[in-house]
Amino acid sequence: MPDSQLSGRVAYLVSSFPVLSETFVLYDALEMEKSGVSICIYPLLRRRPTVTHREVACLSAPVLDLPLITIQILVAQINFLFRQPGKYLRVLYEVLAGSFGSPRYFLGALVFFPKAVFFARDMEARGIDHIHAHFANHPATAAYIISRLTDIPFSFSARGSDLQKDQTMLKIKLEQAEFAIAVSEYIKAAMINTCGKAYEDKVHVVYGGVDTLRFTRPHTGDQRHGAVIKIVCVARFEPVKGLDCLIDACQLLRKRGINFECQLLGEGLLRPAMEAKITRYQLDKEVILIGACSQEEVLLALTHADIAVLATVQTQQGECEGIPNVLKEAMAVGLPVVASDIGGIPELVENGKSGILVPPGDPVALSDALAILADSEQLRKQMGCNGRDKVVKDFNLQSSTRQRASLFLGKVLG
Repeated sequence: MPDSQLSGRVAYLVSSFPVLSETFVLYDALEMEKSGVSICIYPLLRRRPTVTHREVACLSAPVLDLPLITIQILVAQINFLFRQPGKYLRVLYEVLAGSFGSPRYFLGALVFFPKAVFFARDMEARGIDHIHAHFANHPATAAYIISRLTDIPFSFSARGSDLQKDQTMLKIKLEQAEFAIAVSEYIKAAMINTCGKAYEDKVHVVYGGVDTLRFTRPHTGDQRHGAVIKIVCVARFEPVKGLDCLIDACQLLRKRGINFECQLLGEGLLRPAMEAKITRYQLDKEVILIGACSQEEVLLALTHADIAVLATVQTQQGECEGIPNVLKEAMAVGLPVVASDIGGIPELVENGKSGILVPPGDPVALSDALAILADSEQLRKQMGCNGRDKVVKDFNLQSSTRQRASLFLGKVLG
């Protein structure tokens, strides 16, 4: 039964919906609905992904998935200019002046402002109690615009690249927001470093959770000595994921004589480069590119693997991940993980207890860690059990959803 304490209407502002790379938005919204919170989803960009999660059909929330410009959106501009011209022009000036130093943010403000104005009218009509932007960049700017136009309170989440690539308007948005949510202590520290210690109490650390009731099949280590060790990596084919380093590590594993298969689940712009490198190293039998996968397919891959790996790095643009959800999912099903000692990952993976942390961008250290786990079924089992315990305790979707709902609706829940 929904908890009556959580009743209310919350608008989610997202980059686009649904997309595989932002699975957490879908499962967060579903859990919010179970808790009794009414959700409306407002994507800034319209996309039509070829692969989606089947749980999208279970979502009750309306999704206002519109092009950037429609007749409705143009009419909303005219109505606002007619009724409140001063407020409309003042808010437009604020976001353009605030983002002027960043071509990326300035263009985003110009492009998304009309749609944000339309969303403002829609949110007023629906009686939205709180606006939450999933990401500190364009969605948070849109939330700022809507809140300034309607006086509906807003908040935003900061996750990683949305914060690290460009901090334009971050302090302004944090000043106007009711609060902000950082997905790790590492991300909170980055926000305070930019905005100042005066905002420390305004930033709440709420770890993103995974459904430990669904990701509940503890890995039992069914591999026999000498069998193929199955390694799985779920990642977008982007620089921050460190796939180049992982393929180098796979080459070193083969040189050690380890019998393994590494499945890469995901898509992205770097896929052709990774395919070429796999071919150049003659790793076609060891490294398998699976492509884009639904959540069900990811879960299946994890439950049939022996080790999960994520070789994330910091990019030249400063992008660095907070705490990747796929590591939580892997640990929830009882897999030991090998991951980079970077960003918020050490807040999840306890080195030597639930997995092995290695220096980012170091294929030798990465291959050493994978080899250690490949050599010991007992170690894999023990680390897998420890990892699941950690996720159930600190990264549980039900508990993290209650924390966010409490912040959104001004409740203090036990």
